[in-house]
Amino acid sequence: NVLEFLLWDTPEQIGAVKAMLAPFVRTPASEARELFDALMAPGGLVTEYMASRSEKAVDALKEVRECVTALDELASQAGEDTEAVKAVLAETRDLAERISLRFAGKL
Repeated sequence: NVLEFLLWDTPEQIGAVKAMLAPFVRTPASEARELFDALMAPGGLVTEYMASRSEKAVDALKEVRECVTALDELASQAGEDTEAVKAVLAETRDLAERISLRFAGKL
């Protein structure tokens, strides 16, 4: 916020400055998305398990549950980004459910 204030000369420039800085500003929503994207990285445990190339259901589920725990904590501190973090949290919980169903042979 301070950087945004320092970079604009007129109020009309605020939107442009925010848009330019957005990719470089860490927010709870961007951190949540980063956690989920790391979980689903190509070649990762979860991706390999869901693509049927691995039998490590327990390990994949453990990774997803650790991510859910981190996202729960992040959601409790997210402020105005709470809804965005909760959306990623719901997506992660859905993934945990799909892993459980696949392991049980129901998917």
